[in-house]
Amino acid sequence: MGIRLFLVVAIALAIIWAVFKSLRSRGARAGENSRDSFSGIPRADLNRLRTVCRGDVEQMNRLIEYEKDRRPGINNREACLKAIASLTRDNR
Repeated sequence: MGIRLFLVVAIALAIIWAVFKSLRSRGARAGENSRDSFSGIPRADLNRLRTVCRGDVEQMNRLIEYEKDRRPGINNREACLKAIASLTRDNR
């Protein structure tokens, strides 16, 4: 009985550890992308984009990347301003 209980507990702990490790690495990757996309953008512009996107950080990333793909060579701040203008215009 003691060995079976030990094995069950060991397996459960291994599964829990694997799940948390997976979630932590996934969260770190998302955070790295956010920091890269948002570097060089003044806080006021970033807050305005966040407001227009209703707090959806993934949408903010997508819009900045979309604007950078449309206009190669622009920096993050210009892409942020273009994204704000596009969303504001489209939501009228």
